[in-house]
Amino acid sequence: MNNLLFGFMKFPLNIISAQFQGINDSGMWEIFKNPTIIAMTTVALVLLLAIFLLGNAMIKIKYMVLQDKKKKLRTHPTDVVKSFIPFIFIGEGSFGFNFSYGLISVNIIDGVHNSVFYLLLMTIFIELVVILFIIRTISVDVKPYILSSSKPLKTRKKVSFYDWWWKKVNKASDDEDKVDTGHMYDGIRELDNKIPPWWRYAFYSTIVFAVVYLWRYHVSETAPLQIEEYEIAVAEAEEAHQAYLLAAGNRIDENNVEMVDEDGIQAGEKIFMQNCAACHGGNGEGLVGPNLTDEYWIHGKGELPDVFTVVKYGVVEKGMMAWKDQLSPSMMAQVSSYILTLQGTNPPNQKEPQGERYEPAN
Repeated sequence: MNNLLFGFMKFPLNIISAQFQGINDSGMWEIFKNPTIIAMTTVALVLLLAIFLLGNAMIKIKYMVLQDKKKKLRTHPTDVVKSFIPFIFIGEGSFGFNFSYGLISVNIIDGVHNSVFYLLLMTIFIELVVILFIIRTISVDVKPYILSSSKPLKTRKKVSFYDWWWKKVNKASDDEDKVDTGHMYDGIRELDNKIPPWWRYAFYSTIVFAVVYLWRYHVSETAPLQIEEYEIAVAEAEEAHQAYLLAAGNRIDENNVEMVDEDGIQAGEKIFMQNCAACHGGNGEGLVGPNLTDEYWIHGKGELPDVFTVVKYGVVEKGMMAWKDQLSPSMMAQVSSYILTLQGTNPPNQKEPQGERYEPAN
């Protein structure tokens, strides 16, 4: 073991002496100012100490194992280690010769001559290999010895998940005599078991929920109450309904138009008074435009699709504009439906009949 330690110590010393030869111009002690050299040398020395300690431990363990098996020690443990690193014992005649005769070049790695850097790196690598080998040797020798001398493990009784869970959530005492209150009713004994954990934790959770609910809905008011939620839901439903009607109304044309409901007729009356009364009169009696309350029609037969077509495309030669660009399809259906409700109202100051007579369809 002393030869092994001496071999490891001699190799870093050869490297440091080579570094001195390469930096004679700047002073022998400048090497200790280089952080790379200091760090790598420190790592190498620490690993060397680890090898020393692990090597001694390996020797003791081998003697213990071999003595226990009543076998003679045939090979010294350090001989195995030394077989992996024969080049560490090479003296100055090899590395020193190379250092002295030009192995160190002018190339610099972090302020260190490249040859010295790589040799230090190789030293650290070799030391790591030796440490791993010693650890493996110790584990191989010790593991069978421990297994052969260890006591058999006690087998644990297997418990089903249901039994384990039931015992956790109930915590009922197995000894009923300890929790017997001494009361009995109709043959039923009263026991003083503790409240099951699941019930207790559920009760705690209700307290936490109540505090959070009170803070959220009544203190900070960051969430709406039930009545507010209802009003919000109704408003959202109304918006969705209006959006649906708008989308459906945009698909109305002269081929699928139908009479609207009472609300639609009232909306059509407003549209008529705003856009049509100037030519047809407020009651549809006719002014510049024809009378819309009699049974005579210039265009079409007085059916809803005919009225819708005239409102949509207009009659340019008669001076009636097309309303398709000003009114939506649903609005044109509303005003057309309102016009048909004027049939037979007989308002005063009616304009004379124009066109052909068509009886309203039932």
